[in-house]
Amino acid sequence: MRRILLVLLISYSAGKAQVNPFQILVGSVQDRDAVVFSIADTTGTVHYTVERNRPYDLPVPSVHVFENGRLLIVDGYAGVIELYDESGGITQRGMLHGSIRPDHERIVHMDATPHVAGFVVSESDGSSTSVYRIQSNGAIRSTELTGEAHAAGIRLSSDGALAAAGTYSWNGPLLNHRVQFLEGERTMSSGQHDFKGGLFGRGDSLFLVYGRNGAAIMDVRTGAIVSETAYEPGSVVNDLVWVEGTSYLAISQNSEYVNGRWYFSRLVVLEMTPGKAPVETRIPSAGPFFEPSLEVSEGGIFIEIDGLRRDLKDFNPSKD
Repeated sequence: MRRILLVLLISYSAGKAQVNPFQILVGSVQDRDAVVFSIADTTGTVHYTVERNRPYDLPVPSVHVFENGRLLIVDGYAGVIELYDESGGITQRGMLHGSIRPDHERIVHMDATPHVAGFVVSESDGSSTSVYRIQSNGAIRSTELTGEAHAAGIRLSSDGALAAAGTYSWNGPLLNHRVQFLEGERTMSSGQHDFKGGLFGRGDSLFLVYGRNGAAIMDVRTGAIVSETAYEPGSVVNDLVWVEGTSYLAISQNSEYVNGRWYFSRLVVLEMTPGKAPVETRIPSAGPFFEPSLEVSEGGIFIEIDGLRRDLKDFNPSKD
């Protein structure tokens, strides 16, 4: 039986510095409809595998491996949550929205740290939307969000204690976007902004959220927007970081799809600070580039473009 394996890199938007000793290899079984999750360490040694029957035309379940080697599977189509131990044996099986209603697709978005996983799930008709957080020891907390809405995304704080969940709903021909902040099972606040991603900052008191056409800094306790800006339609946010009370976004523009990848010809770094006007720094480029990233170190803020690392101050001398 031959399996084709593809490494799925596990990244933690809740905190770049966090390291997980495990990764997930996702594969398929060629002679039947099945998906295989192999849990491997950083050397590539596989510790165990979990196989699930899965027709090729159905979405692959959302998965996460904790730092203790336990595997979490959230299967929106089957309506179940499953947790496996370090030897690949199932230890818990729960139901999404309180009952197993299989064979229809739900919207699931997941974020995780090495020790906490969080996900927001909604029924396909928006009739029920909930936020779940699962500890590596199997403890589960869930909060049902009020009103009919569809899940748009989720981000956790670095310790997993806070969650920012994005949703959207239809009001006639218009879309209503909302970001809700949760601590434990309690909803602290909410505010209006479309949600494609984000990052907690300044001691988790602020949240930088970005959407299709702009970004905003929100007060976590009140849901109020304390800084907001728009950017060019079609822009792609590649990376974002916080440095004390200031956030930075690397934004690519002028996209072109070449050989299965999106390339960009223009890059800006957007600096946002509550109470101040946003500052945009344009980064000159010698040609199309792919996946720029930001890095914070004692020496300052650096941007890496296709392996070339440059100090952001080189492009904005006034920041010296």
